[in-house]
Parts: sequence; C-alpha cells; structure tokens
Amino acid sequence: MIITKIEQQKRHPDRVTIYLDGEFAFGLHKDVVGKYALRKGDNIDQSAITKLTSSDEFTSAKSKALRFISRRMHSEKELRTKLIEREYHPKIVDEVIEYLRSIDFFNDEKFTKAFVNDFQLRKPAGRRLLQQQLLLKGISSAMIHLI
Repeated sequence: MIITKIEQQKRHPDRVTIYLDGEFAFGLHKDVVGKYALRKGDNIDQSAITKLTSSDEFTSAKSKALRFISRRMHSEKELRTKLIEREYHPKIVDEVIEYLRSIDFFNDEKFTKAFVNDFQLRKPAGRRLLQQQLLLKGISSAMIHLI
C-alpha cells in the first residue's frame, strides 16, 4: 500500500489523515508522523500500520494522562482507572504509566503527602478517615502507615 495523501485535519489541527491507494485509511497525531518520517509515496505494509496506530494510541493516552495530572496530582490507581474508562488498551495504559514514572511525573509517595496536606486544609479529619480515603485512591497500606 502506498501513501497517496497526508492531510491536516480541520477540527483537530494536531492530527493528520492518511490516505492509502487514494482512499481514507486512518488518522494519526502529527508527532507520530514525524517520528516515523511518513511522506507521500511511502510504501507501508499491515505491520507498519499496526505499529503506527499503536504509537498513535500511546501518544493520545499520554496526552490525556498529562491533562489529568495538570489539574491535580493523581495516584497510579486513579490515573490507570481514568485511562481505562476512556477505553485505552490496558497494555497502552501500562506503557503510559511506566513512561510517566520514568520521567518522575508522578509518585504515590508525593501524592500521599500532598493529599493529606490538602485534605487537612480543606476539612480537618482524623487519621482513620485519611487512611480510608488513601486506600480508596489505591495507596498501599505500608505507605499509609508512614503518615
């Protein structure tokens, strides 16, 4: 299959539409197109298409995760749950979590400290309620006992 056209999408300027053999095939994020240096006239096979769409889904999930984190800190469980609710494949979610952890973008220990501090500022509560809330957020018992 040959890429016959790469066109920027009107409603989503950060995405492009890929046409193979003159017909619409799929959409991709511009970063994915740049990463794989796709150009008009390139010949691609089904395995390359699978790799491209998987990379596009990773980019989309990463972007969504960064939007969640930009609003407030999240535990790993919260972030994982939100991404799965958005129907991202569990393998992709694992890759995004691992990527964010590798660049130290989130950390359950930092989240726990921030959550306890914010919770006490908004609505002072006892130790048991804090522990219960942290368990619901997916924080391990061992880490909770450190507070």
